[in-house]
Amino acid sequence: MHWRTAQRGTRLLAGAAVLTLTALATAAPAAGPGGASLQELMQARDLSEADVTAALKTYMPTGRHDDYYIFASGGQGGQVLVIGVPSMRILKYVAVFTPEPWQGFGYGDESDQLLDSGNRHGNTLRWADTHHPALSETKGDYDGQFLFIGDKANARIAVIDLRDFVTKQIVKSNLIESDHGGTFVTPSIRAKLHALQRSGRTTVALSPREREVIRLIALGNSNKEIARLLGISPRTVDTHRSRSMAKLGLHSVAYLVRYAVQAGMVG
Repeated sequence: MHWRTAQRGTRLLAGAAVLTLTALATAAPAAGPGGASLQELMQARDLSEADVTAALKTYMPTGRHDDYYIFASGGQGGQVLVIGVPSMRILKYVAVFTPEPWQGFGYGDESDQLLDSGNRHGNTLRWADTHHPALSETKGDYDGQFLFIGDKANARIAVIDLRDFVTKQIVKSNLIESDHGGTFVTPSIRAKLHALQRSGRTTVALSPREREVIRLIALGNSNKEIARLLGISPRTVDTHRSRSMAKLGLHSVAYLVRYAVQAGMVG
């Protein structure tokens, strides 16, 4: 998550809230909504001064802007959530990698083309696992211009324009084949894409035998079946599989199968 100053509104100070509460509690009862005073409301709901102070710390009247925004990754929803602070209201769901029916994102307009620009290896992608938001910077400080969000499942990055909170670009590269990728930005908004695997690998050199073992695994063959087909031992098959997964930074056979499909190794 990231925080950004909203540049509007007056910050709510905890001390001021306590002082205000004390003043209201000791003054003559003032009529509130429904004719009840503050003290009457506290008594009716069995609220202490600490309870009301806690409520004041997050209260933001309608029409006022929050002091900060949280940009939260939506995980497998493929979206980004914008949450106001201190109100903790969800202000917006930003559609990114997946269709969003409430806003019409991905339903017959230019947003279809945007989603298509994120397709990889000939596969239509309408799902994602959004993680690791990063804000653009100018001179080493957040500038509120762009938010970058990664799709850790399909090695893509989306660019959200914070002037209107709309996704404007989905960036992909055949040099990046990473499960659990992320984005880093330089101190002056020049975005850098970087794979967050331990080795920081981009291009991966697989041997012909390793590629053949991956292809046969993706087709559903067991180690014994692959060994028989290739004329090698099951232990050798397992060695090729382990080395391939280490090179690719993959941690399960399911990810290896998905890599084979995305790389065009199987139909």
